[in-house]
Amino acid sequence: MSREFTNEECTQKFYDHLRGIFEYWEHAGLPGIKEKLSGAFFSTLVLFDGCSGMMPHFGIVPNPHPSDKPYSIEEGENYWPDPPEGALDTALRQSHELWHKEEKKSMVGLPVMIPGDMIPELMQQWRQRDQELSDGEERVYKFLLEVGKRRAAKERDNG
Repeated sequence: MSREFTNEECTQKFYDHLRGIFEYWEHAGLPGIKEKLSGAFFSTLVLFDGCSGMMPHFGIVPNPHPSDKPYSIEEGENYWPDPPEGALDTALRQSHELWHKEEKKSMVGLPVMIPGDMIPELMQQWRQRDQELSDGEERVYKFLLEVGKRRAAKERDNG
């Protein structure tokens, strides 16, 4: 039976999509970091606009601290509007803190005893599957990608 995603599930899907964007632009064949960052930023705006894969539109609304408006009025300055009623009911809250925690734990508890010569074969098998990876398989896959990147960087540095 279908149901609405929980806020936690929405947050996880959003972060997974962002990781995919960053992974794509990290490996994009562009000459400089500015071009890659610009591409990642553009893709993130496309995500917010609801034009990226199976993701909905994400409304971005200002949410000033309650003391900002009275202070700005007192100082004779312009101020940000309050968010529309209900606009923040399903907001991704404290996103930067959650993102940091997710990034830290993504490398915790992953197997490290996979022989190096098995990594390419294992990754190729997973790429050819028609079904989604389980959470555990996805974590291992991401771990193997990271191992591959580190090995390639080490070979580049030593070669």
